[in-house]
Amino acid sequence: MTKYDFSMRKRILKKYDVNGQGMTDVELVDIMEDALKSPKSHRYEVKVDNIRWDLDYKKAWANHIKTIEHWNSLTYYYSETKDRFVFYKK
Repeated sequence: MTKYDFSMRKRILKKYDVNGQGMTDVELVDIMEDALKSPKSHRYEVKVDNIRWDLDYKKAWANHIKTIEHWNSLTYYYSETKDRFVFYKK
């Protein structure tokens, strides 16, 4: 029997800031598409700074993403404590 040490497994953290100078949703979706193509070891954290994107909108966005079949292979949520969207491949 082989013993595995899962504590040694590391995720590569990729942090992004979307500042709202362009089309915020398009920039965020572009990063999400990158996550779909990346290895499971990559974890994404995206901070969105945009007047339109208040706390309620960010929560609604994360909940809406979970209803779209295209994104089903991502674990996706909004972290209020970090004020970031967090996602990675399942």
